[in-house]
Amino acid sequence: MGDNDSPAKNDTAKWGGKHHRTSSGKSGPNLALIGTGVVAALCIAFLLQNNHETSIHFVFFTKTTTTRWLIMTTLILGAVADRLFSSWWRRRRRKSVVVKN
Repeated sequence: MGDNDSPAKNDTAKWGGKHHRTSSGKSGPNLALIGTGVVAALCIAFLLQNNHETSIHFVFFTKTTTTRWLIMTTLILGAVADRLFSSWWRRRRRKSVVVKN
């Protein structure tokens, strides 16, 4: 055993501290967390800037709203349509696999 491996030198808890070595030796803020914060701030700024009114002409009605609500409604409707299409596609594929076997 070398000098650095002795339990007496590595036992820092008795001196009131815990020292953990990092695998890469780097410390600092998480880059993914910083990137997420920047993207969130840009999205909030984008929504706050788009506050002018616009008219939405749908099949049976017309609605006047701000652009930010139009964008958010479009995103939600797109996500719902994606989920419905994905579940339909999975169900269709499962049926075709069962029929082939």
